[in-house]
Amino acid sequence: APVVDREGRRVRLAFDPARVTAAALIARIAAKHAVRDLFVENPPIETVIAKLYEGKR
Repeated sequence: APVVDREGRRVRLAFDPARVTAAALIARIAAKHAVRDLFVENPPIETVIAKLYEGKR
C-alpha cells in the first residue's frame, strides 16, 4: 500500500480494497510494526463518483 502522508510516527496509507482487504493489510502491518492506534476511513462519495466519471472519458 502506498504511503500517502507521513507526520512524525503517524503514517497514512491508501489501498485498493478490490486487491487487498483492510484486514489483510492491517495484519501485514501489525506483523512488522507495533501498532498503537488505527483508523480506517473510506473516501468521500464525491471522490468515488468523480473517479467513475473520469474513467468514462
